[in-house]
Amino acid sequence: TLTALPVAASYGGTLVWGGGDYLYCSPGNYTNGFYRYQISSNTWAGSANGINQCPDLVYYGAASAWGGGDYIYFARGYYTATFWRYSIANNLWEVMTAAPGVFGYGGSLAWAGGDKIYALGGGYTTSHWSYSQGGDSWTTETACPSNVYYGASMCYPGSGNYIFVFPGYSTGFYAFDKSNGSWGVKASAPSQESWGTSLGYPGSGKYLWALKG
Repeated sequence: TLTALPVAASYGGTLVWGGGDYLYCSPGNYTNGFYRYQISSNTWAGSANGINQCPDLVYYGAASAWGGGDYIYFARGYYTATFWRYSIANNLWEVMTAAPGVFGYGGSLAWAGGDKIYALGGGYTTSHWSYSQGGDSWTTETACPSNVYYGASMCYPGSGNYIFVFPGYSTGFYAFDKSNGSWGVKASAPSQESWGTSLGYPGSGKYLWALKG
């Protein structure tokens, strides 16, 4: 049995692997809480254990992604363009260049190898951007084929050119080709994506896994 998160997660809650033995969680719910979970010991650590909390309150539209090295990147959500990074090694937060637009319901982030973090703004828009870790700068990417809303999720399967996307509030399913900036339409999801829908890749094999929400 896995140990429960010390507080309830709600709107804007995020969970991300930071490489190695740890997962990192912002429970959202208009709080600045931040927790680290150790896989091997099945234990959580938070502010009482010296884990620095998020720089501001986190709410719907929040998203997080590991960048492949020392940093985890966070969109604060709550219809803001606020963007942070957290240093795993130093337990420190930094405010980075704001996104070109705001993150609303369905805001999502995904690292697809290399320098870039890909982002969907959500909020029932087609906003799609990429963030350069090295340059601390943003680029506007080809718009998502449909509006992105609650239930959206992005997933990169560890290799190749495609990032897979649930746009949320629909049965849509897309693949974004990062090599040429084009979108492809894939087989529809079996049921409508909604609150809590998510996509994941287990690290090997040819399947993505989805939670309906």
